[in-house]
Amino acid sequence: MEDAYEDQSSFFAPAARTPPEQIDKRASAFEDAPLIRQLLNMTSDAMVIVDEHRQIVFANDNFIPLLAVGDATSIIGLRPGEALGCVHSYTCTGCGTSKQCRECGAVDAILAALDNKTGTGTCTLTRSNKGEVDIYRLHVKSTPFPFNNEHFAVIAFFNITSPKFKKPPDKGMLRDIQEIEKRAMQLRERLLS
Repeated sequence: MEDAYEDQSSFFAPAARTPPEQIDKRASAFEDAPLIRQLLNMTSDAMVIVDEHRQIVFANDNFIPLLAVGDATSIIGLRPGEALGCVHSYTCTGCGTSKQCRECGAVDAILAALDNKTGTGTCTLTRSNKGEVDIYRLHVKSTPFPFNNEHFAVIAFFNITSPKFKKPPDKGMLRDIQEIEKRAMQLRERLLS
């Protein structure tokens, strides 16, 4: 296995990332495993498989409607919060590394699965898209998933957002989110280049 490249900027989960060539190799291995694809696509749950650095190597068809932008192939190598458009995933060095991520049940659940345990958690996902702010509540379940002598985790997302929960943000929060959105696009470009 190739070594991960490391950026030490993190307030919570490790910031290390898998090199793009290794991500592509792992994604191809899952793409070439029709039984895994069929099993994960037959469920009504939105699911991804992540590697040891929390980067997506497979997403089932039900995960695609949750995405902020893009399709299944454009999110390969991103972390779940980055794929879902979480505003906190574009601060620091990506999903799981900001101060706010310390309170994220999704990150906790993912880290549990990567530590060979099952995990559950709830997260509040704040997403900004062209000045519009959406707030979602997601319940997350995770389980370890060994494959091809490597360690992965299967993550399931359930949207438990109540219409009452989606409240408009105050103007100060909106300015902060717009600033984060600018930084998010810069980080996304850096990650995809």
